[in-house]
Amino acid sequence: MAFPDGWLHIKNWEKYQSTATKSRGPWIKLWHTLFSDNQFMSLPRATRYDWIAILSLSGHQTHTGWIPNCSKTVTRLIQGCRNLDLQVFENLGFLETSCTLDKSRVEESRVEEPPKPPKGGNGFHLDYPEKFNRLWAAYPRGDGKGAALKAFKKISPDDEQTETILKSIQAHRESADWMRDQGQYIPHLSTYLNQRRWEDEEDNL
Repeated sequence: MAFPDGWLHIKNWEKYQSTATKSRGPWIKLWHTLFSDNQFMSLPRATRYDWIAILSLSGHQTHTGWIPNCSKTVTRLIQGCRNLDLQVFENLGFLETSCTLDKSRVEESRVEEPPKPPKGGNGFHLDYPEKFNRLWAAYPRGDGKGAALKAFKKISPDDEQTETILKSIQAHRESADWMRDQGQYIPHLSTYLNQRRWEDEEDNL
């Protein structure tokens, strides 16, 4: 397995999540063995929740078990209310880095960049603007990323407008229309941006 700079890999992802990653939906498997792991269960409850959020992030963003090697970035992507510490999970062996492998294996398997998701998938890619990544991570529908990026570039929101859009997305996620029939009426993010849905009256949500 190759370990590109700036990324961490969830140990045994291919073994436990291989079926889930073939689905279009951003879902993951939680195996009962996780909850019988003494090291995991000895962690504070909030830290255990952090790990489940990290699994969900990887399932939604890359489908390959990769996450950015930056605690602040991951905290932001999972919309955490406090800063998590990825080092905790590295120490437990839940996250793999090049340091965990024999040096010869690292050199043998070294690559310049992480695996790219299938064309048209919901993959997280560092070439996308940071503000767009935040919107994409918060949005509950995970298809049409190319069109969404085009719409995002068209409006080119500043920091204040990005925060306004994120708050609006959260409000829409909790609305009756978006929750109806398992979310089948949620528009593509490109539609949401092109129609400036964040400007909708709150009473209409």
